[in-house]
Amino acid sequence: MESQIINLSVEHLHPHPSNPRRDVGDVKDLADSIQAQGIKQNLLVVPQEQEGEYTVIIGHRRLAAAKLAGVTEVPCKIERLDARQQLELMIVENSQRSDLRPIEEADAYQGLLDLGATRKDIAEKTGRSRAYVGERLRISKLPGEVRGMAADFAQLSLLELSALAEFEDDRDVQVRLAQVAGTGNWDWELKQARRRRDEAKWAADAKTEIHRLGLAYLPEKLKPKNSWTDPKGYERAERFDLRDGTFKAQWKKWSATCEGVDKALITLSDEVSVYLPKTKHEESAAEKKLRLQEAKKRQKKRDAQQLDSDLRDLRIAWLHSHLPFLPKEANTGLILELALADLMNGTDWGVGALRGDSNWDDLLIASYNRMASKPLPVTQKDTKAGVYHLFEKTNILELKARQRSRPIHELLLLLLARREASIDWQTWLEPNDYGKERRQRASRYYTLLVEAGYEQCDAEKKALAGEGLDS
Repeated sequence: MESQIINLSVEHLHPHPSNPRRDVGDVKDLADSIQAQGIKQNLLVVPQEQEGEYTVIIGHRRLAAAKLAGVTEVPCKIERLDARQQLELMIVENSQRSDLRPIEEADAYQGLLDLGATRKDIAEKTGRSRAYVGERLRISKLPGEVRGMAADFAQLSLLELSALAEFEDDRDVQVRLAQVAGTGNWDWELKQARRRRDEAKWAADAKTEIHRLGLAYLPEKLKPKNSWTDPKGYERAERFDLRDGTFKAQWKKWSATCEGVDKALITLSDEVSVYLPKTKHEESAAEKKLRLQEAKKRQKKRDAQQLDSDLRDLRIAWLHSHLPFLPKEANTGLILELALADLMNGTDWGVGALRGDSNWDDLLIASYNRMASKPLPVTQKDTKAGVYHLFEKTNILELKARQRSRPIHELLLLLLARREASIDWQTWLEPNDYGKERRQRASRYYTLLVEAGYEQCDAEKKALAGEGLDS
């Protein structure tokens, strides 16, 4: 009987509770086909403890479609398989389908592991590499609390799930990322989470080095209230952070040329500030006011530079991944809008054409390199080698060759590069006439990107409204 194919009533066939494919999807077309031609391929089932009842191993979609079509009996092959064999068969059968979701596959692999299989066993049975299996097992460990925070966790991509798994030691971050997964805020939140993680690692390494050097911390009672004021009797001599490399390397370079390092006091957060005793010169009220204004101005600039870098990364990542796949109509529309904006508004974008001001040319080429699938040969200035600007002979020849090969694509890249080059940290400064004008230019550019399919995150919307930086 176990090798024969017999007809069984659909009322006695039950979906497997561990079927990797939790949703059989739309089976209407399959049901129509079954009504017209019958079931061409049998189901594979195993008997349950209750006599006459069976669990489906292979054929869940066929069973669902048969019920929808009003079919009362379906052809089945009955086999006796243990739990591990059942799951292995379902995984192999479902892994051949392109619509098997990553988390479904991951949980199925974990199920096999729980039943005694090894990673090697799973890789051999499924025809996958061990690295592939390992990545799925990693995301299978995402806890229920995190899964429940996503609007539709089952639909998350492998990239999103892998990013969530990166933060297995920080449940709060996982929860926050799960909440924005699948939304326009995902890339922004992920970038911020990764930077905070990197800053925490940098600070931990800095703390170890500070202890090794025997540096003294600024007493709590003297710590300034904000980043641009100094503690009484001291003035900030230097500041170190992640952007400029390790604290160890920065300290070694700075302390070698600084006097009075033995009197330095340290504060540590996501950066290190070094304070030295003030000179005997007594500041006037006007000097103190000017110094504080300059310090606050420098802090604003640093914040604006970081915001600009973060927002640019979002745009470039989208352009880099979507430009090759934009439909012809979208390409044409972008080219027309970008070109007409230049011709009608003159210098409205703030960037001259190639062979205009050489500094603008450098910005344009740098922007082009960020978006192009392959950067131009020369990406850095090298005055020792006679490379004073990026728009030089080697790059010009390469640009011309690319334009002959793909003129429309290259035209679009150059037009987009002009817009990207016109946006810098000054675009995001606090509201004033200058900043407002630059944000209006950026806003028009963002409008074109959105029309092409780009999804703005909340941080971008705030920045364009002049609210990207704290006042």
